[in-house]
Amino acid sequence: MGTVVDITWQPGQDPTTSLPFAILIQFDEYSGPVFPGCNAGIVPVFAELYRFDYRGTACTWLQFPLRLAYGITVHKSQGLTLSKAVLNLATKEHALGLSYVAVSQVKTLQGLLFECPFNYDHFQVKETTTFKDWELDVLVRNRQII
Repeated sequence: MGTVVDITWQPGQDPTTSLPFAILIQFDEYSGPVFPGCNAGIVPVFAELYRFDYRGTACTWLQFPLRLAYGITVHKSQGLTLSKAVLNLATKEHALGLSYVAVSQVKTLQGLLFECPFNYDHFQVKETTTFKDWELDVLVRNRQII
């Protein structure tokens, strides 16, 4: 993930009618070579031309290979290590443990910001019938081992 720091056009291009030449992105974790004319950690991203057929017609599509990621779901954050995150835990979880997963993706407490107050019950075990059945199953299986 990175931050867009600048958008560049070729000399003589009209920014109101033409596609930019490159988008400069600052990556926190980038350790590759320094690109000419860019500061360390800044990478230029160029537009890519995609060719495809649509109902027998040859088509092209020119776009920058970027994905907006200012807001992601907890599921999408699994496997990521984030330096900073803004979380909203005020709404009810639709799956047990999502709040814990969201909080655990951030490296430090200083990088964690809660958008609004929340109930600490998000981090408590809920005594549901499924949880009770699971506990009973574990107990029965452990007795069979002994």
